[in-house]
Amino acid sequence: MGVDCGVDKDDIANGADAVYSLNRTRHLVSAITPTVFHVEPSAIEDKIAILGNVYDLQVIQTTVETIAIINQFTEFVVEVTNTSSATLSDIDIQLAHVSAGSLVEEAQYYETSSSLCTILGSKLSAKAVVVGNAIQKTGTLNCTIESMAPGELLSFNYRIQIDSTPPLINSVGYYHEVVEVNGIPQLESLVCIPVFVNFVDANAGNSACGAVENLPLTFGPQSLAALDQVATVTGRRLSVPYIRLDDGSLISAEFEITFFGQVRFELLSYKILDSSLTPVAEARFTDAGVLSLLNLLVGALSYDIEATLEPGSNPVKLGSLNITALITDP
Repeated sequence: MGVDCGVDKDDIANGADAVYSLNRTRHLVSAITPTVFHVEPSAIEDKIAILGNVYDLQVIQTTVETIAIINQFTEFVVEVTNTSSATLSDIDIQLAHVSAGSLVEEAQYYETSSSLCTILGSKLSAKAVVVGNAIQKTGTLNCTIESMAPGELLSFNYRIQIDSTPPLINSVGYYHEVVEVNGIPQLESLVCIPVFVNFVDANAGNSACGAVENLPLTFGPQSLAALDQVATVTGRRLSVPYIRLDDGSLISAEFEITFFGQVRFELLSYKILDSSLTPVAEARFTDAGVLSLLNLLVGALSYDIEATLEPGSNPVKLGSLNITALITDP
C-alpha cells in the first residue's frame, strides 16, 4: 500500500528488514543445490566469505564529471580489487551519503545498468523506469560480487540524480559519497563533487569539497541505540549495543550463540560508532581478545561473562566462556 513495513535494519536489537535480509543472503541461499542428490565436499568451491573482515579489498570511487547540477544525473565509478591471496566471496556493496561528516543511508533516485547491481525500492510503490539498457528507480543501490580471485579487479558505474536540496557547507552545495562493504564504510572510497544550480554558477566554481574533506567523520548513526541500552539475549541472538575497544574506539555488534561442542559467540555483524559517545553500560574487548559483558540478563538471572577470541576463526568466534552468576538478596 506504499507504506514502509518492518523495523529499520540499523535497530540492532529489533531490526527486521526483510528485503535487505533477503538481498544480503540470496547468493548464499542460491549456492545450495536445488536437487536432493548428494554433493561431495570436493565438489564445493573452496572460498572465503567475507563478513566483517574487508581489509583485503581495495575500494576506489571516482566521479566521471567534475561538477554536478541540481535535478540532473551525475555518474560515479566504483573499482573493487581483491588484494589478498585467497578467493573472496559474497561481497555486498551499498552506496551511501556522507552529510556534514555523518553517514546517511537514505533512498535516492539511482540509475544503473550493471549486472552486479540492483536498486531496492524504498516503498512498494517505487517503480523502475527503463532507459536504454539501464533502470532508474528511487531506493538504495546494492551491488553483490559473488566471487573475486586474488588480484582480480571489478568495476561498475552508477548515476545518481542530485536532489533540489543538497547538503550545504559555507552556503554552497556538495555531494559526498562513500562505498560500504558488508556494512563497513571504506574510507578510501570517499568522493566529493560540488553541486550547482546551473551551468553559470558552475562556471564560477566553489570550494565546497575542499571544506568537506576537512570535516571529522563519524560513521555509524548515533541513533542506532539509546545510550542507556544494555546487552540483551533473545533466543540465540546476543545484541551488544556498545563495545569499547582498547584503543578507545566504540562499536556495536550482534552475535549468534552456537552450541557445537561448546558454547560460542559467533559474530554476525558490527558497526563502528562515534567513539565520543558515553553509554551508560559498555562491554569491553581487550587487546588480548577477551570480551567482557557485565550484568547480562539471561532468563531471570544476571551474569558477568568473559569470552575469548578464537585466533584465526572466520567468521569471528569467541569461546572459553567464563560465567559468574550475580547473586542478589531475594
